[in-house]
Amino acid sequence: MEFENRFSVNAPLDTVWQFITDVPQVAPCLPGAEITREIDPEHYEGAMKIKVGPVQMTMRGEIQVHIDEAEHAIHLSARGRDVRGIGSASGTITAAVTPGDGGTDVVITSKVDVTGRIAQFGRGIMQDVANRQTAQFAACLQEKLTSGAAAESGGLTQ
Repeated sequence: MEFENRFSVNAPLDTVWQFITDVPQVAPCLPGAEITREIDPEHYEGAMKIKVGPVQMTMRGEIQVHIDEAEHAIHLSARGRDVRGIGSASGTITAAVTPGDGGTDVVITSKVDVTGRIAQFGRGIMQDVANRQTAQFAACLQEKLTSGAAAESGGLTQ
């Protein structure tokens, strides 16, 4: 399944870019996500709790990161298995930032393949989950960038 979500952040492009390319710093903004180990700056192990319909899963897996400075895009490839063995997921996520009206526009494109119990749900429910996750991510990103937390923890300036 492929999803595209868009939102705007009231912060300069360079500030948003610096924040979203710092994987350990930005991961807590994705609901249910956690980096459990940094293998190197391009490879991580992590976990993600997700609820789709009545099914709640905790995925553990690996993430590979590629940062494209020229395009202001970060590409993530991830794969994981549910800790109880009831399913798995793999996919790619690209987040691209561009200048917007008074801030920065963010486009997130996700391509996801799922197996197991979670695969029984249709595209509509999966899109609802993607929309909810993106809205929570956008709110967290805005809060961190405007509260000064990003500046204090990641060396960002506003």
